[in-house]
Amino acid sequence: MGRRRRMRRVVRRTIKPEMFRCPACHHNSIIIDLNKKENRADIRCLECGLHEVLEIDPEEEDVDVYTRFYDMFYE
Repeated sequence: MGRRRRMRRVVRRTIKPEMFRCPACHHNSIIIDLNKKENRADIRCLECGLHEVLEIDPEEEDVDVYTRFYDMFYE
């Protein structure tokens, strides 16, 4: 007689991060609102009040917009 095989559960995480780190105040408080109809993104920090509006491509996601914003901030 053999041992019973163990059932292994695979957990897939598809949760996107809701908030990103602010380059000005270093809190996890950046919220990105994508408006794909108007091709723009509102980027806001809830702690320090940093606000930026960027033009986006329709296929861009939150992470793409955040990295572009982060690079623009440090230029």
